[in-house]
Amino acid sequence: MAGRGGIGPVTTVWASCANDVFIDLAANALSHDECGAVLLTLSPTALLNIDSLYDLITRLHRTQKKLVMVCLLGGGNMTKLRTRINEAGIPTFRTPETAIEGFQFLVQFQRNQLLAKQSPDSHAFRFKIDVSKATKTLNQLRNERDNALSEDLLKDVFALFHIHLTSRRQASHLLSAPIHLCVFQDTVFGPVMGLSLQGAHWHHQTEAVALPPLNTILAKDLIKRAFPGEESFELEGLLRNISTMVCELPDIESLALSDVRLHESGRVYAEVNVTLRSSVGMRRYEHLAIHPYPRQWVSELTLKNGDTATVRPVLPRDSGILADFVRGLSHETRYFRFLSNFSELTPRMLTSLSHIDYDREIALLAVIKRNDQDVLIGTARYIDNFDDQSCEFAIVLGDEYQGLGLASYLMRQLFRVAVDKGIRVMSGIVLSENKRMIDFCKRLGFSIKRDEDDLEQVIATITLTPKDSFD
Repeated sequence: MAGRGGIGPVTTVWASCANDVFIDLAANALSHDECGAVLLTLSPTALLNIDSLYDLITRLHRTQKKLVMVCLLGGGNMTKLRTRINEAGIPTFRTPETAIEGFQFLVQFQRNQLLAKQSPDSHAFRFKIDVSKATKTLNQLRNERDNALSEDLLKDVFALFHIHLTSRRQASHLLSAPIHLCVFQDTVFGPVMGLSLQGAHWHHQTEAVALPPLNTILAKDLIKRAFPGEESFELEGLLRNISTMVCELPDIESLALSDVRLHESGRVYAEVNVTLRSSVGMRRYEHLAIHPYPRQWVSELTLKNGDTATVRPVLPRDSGILADFVRGLSHETRYFRFLSNFSELTPRMLTSLSHIDYDREIALLAVIKRNDQDVLIGTARYIDNFDDQSCEFAIVLGDEYQGLGLASYLMRQLFRVAVDKGIRVMSGIVLSENKRMIDFCKRLGFSIKRDEDDLEQVIATITLTPKDSFD
């Protein structure tokens, strides 16, 4: 007989059970959204039929999109079965310890993939924070005093970033214990945010660190690593606001909030110490290792056919609509854009197109809603030539959306982004037979010359100046 129990909607068994019961329970677990993989751990029993078990496991593996892993204990026939299952492409383990370690690796990999897909912005544009006023205040304080500032002098600056400090140190607060929050400079990564229990130093093993900018997911992850089991919406908000300060105010060299207590009123008690530095001549976000999502370039355009398109910088999650977009292009349009013949973007190409460094390249996507789904209808991008002065551009529209004013709008937006980054020269390669693209570039002010290294191509070049309106 087998003992049975339940964890949520999933039935569990222990002791001996027949093969089909064991596999049916695994299939039941995999059918739930909260289950991403199963680990089957088996040891030889009287009810275990080796031959039928192989068939059942491989059938489960073939019919599931989720991962199936197997841990088979013992030697003899179990060793042979492990070999057969492994040859069928199913991960197998010999001991529970290695199996659990492998499963934990997958959990960590999933976490890392989730974090890698994040493109947080600094929130300054979304919440209309007056960054120039904060910068002006810091400059005045630095000129009037030394570079070390206290809470009283900085209260107004914190308030601009929606951090309302209070001098009342209440014993009752929203966290289980007072915390320590700091910002320090790393020689490689620049500003780093650290979170720990009050009394821990930045080098203490209990502190968790993260690179700004932070969004809600990244703030939750930081809290989880610093205080396992702790959940606090208020602390998430504080971390996001501190992240915005760090992103927008490169003058902040270090920041320490000690004995932090979050009150129900929304105010924050903390002992504040800030050290300033000069950021004269520094480009926006130049001090950061990770460039925030450039939300300032999100706009809307009404096309000549009446559709409204949202034009925005690409996000890592856009790989799906990019794949569908390229798949739907005509053979000629695809060839003119990529200068080669293929029908599908490879996973590597999709990654390079959707996971970009906003500091040295930009990709503007024109997206419309169709049946509540995002549909990509055109894209324009440039990539810096690593000289901070010039870049290469490319543009492509869906075949049914050409001639609606979208191409001109995308290119003029691309000009604006490039000028904002300090780029002065933009160029691109166009096939000589692509007469429509050549005429389009000429209308925008590009000069056209033949590529001396390839007579089948021409090079379109334009000089950008800050005073250009691009209207």
